[in-house]
Amino acid sequence: MVIKSLLKLSAVCCLFIFTSIFGQVNDRTLTSGSTYVKRDSYFSKPIHLIDLPTASILRGGDLETSIRLYENGGALAKISVGISRYFMLGVAYGGTNMLGGQTVSFNKMPGVQLVYRVIEENLKLPALVVGFDSQGWGQWWTEYDTVLPDSVNKDQLAIMDNRYTVKSRGFYVMMSKAFDPSLIRVGLHGGISLSLEGRNSIGKYVDNDPTVFMAMDSQLSKDITTLFEYDFGINDEQLNGGKGFFNIGLRWALTESMFFEFVYKNILADGVDLMDGTQVPGKVRLIRFSYTSSVK
Repeated sequence: MVIKSLLKLSAVCCLFIFTSIFGQVNDRTLTSGSTYVKRDSYFSKPIHLIDLPTASILRGGDLETSIRLYENGGALAKISVGISRYFMLGVAYGGTNMLGGQTVSFNKMPGVQLVYRVIEENLKLPALVVGFDSQGWGQWWTEYDTVLPDSVNKDQLAIMDNRYTVKSRGFYVMMSKAFDPSLIRVGLHGGISLSLEGRNSIGKYVDNDPTVFMAMDSQLSKDITTLFEYDFGINDEQLNGGKGFFNIGLRWALTESMFFEFVYKNILADGVDLMDGTQVPGKVRLIRFSYTSSVK
């Protein structure tokens, strides 16, 4: 498992090296000093993609609020604040069955995100951040034993207990680099993370391996960006059947600071049936609204 993780992480690193040779740095990067070539909006330099963060952070004094609407009547509200040019924090909270006649099921606790910028993006190096994020995606599950599909080893019984459908990122390291090869603006991202969602209610570790991931944002026009991300899902292979998590999305800038997103998630997933007849969803669709402002 460790060798497999290292090989996949090497693939991410090779992708960055390859694109660094053939890509051209766009105006998202910094000069050799500390002055921006251009004060970019968060549309061309996003601080997050779909489920993954980027190595960009909010500028000191800036604020982002967002609402994410997902499967089973779920809603997740989040607020993020740029403390300085090197530090950002965020808090999120939500639950499922927000709409309809069923009882609302809130997440166990609010999610917390802390991000520190280690390296700023420049002409040679990608941006690099280290962070922690306890907010996962989808429903918060408790006390459910999973009936695995035939393609999965039954000796490794996955338990949907004390976790989100998609585990929180936990501790992570993320790199981002921007390129403009003349036709479309592209941002490449990759990293590694270790989630704390691995132990079930009976104290057994289900899958607590680190995982690696990569992503790309591609700005097609001044107000349309496409999003692609792939998490190898090494820390959740019982659930994803070894296929990983592949998500795509479309982000539309309604204004310079207000964005709308439509996302198609877990394209490779089939879903998993639980013992009580409940199903962990596979492919899902969701929407997200976000607004950025300054508190200066």
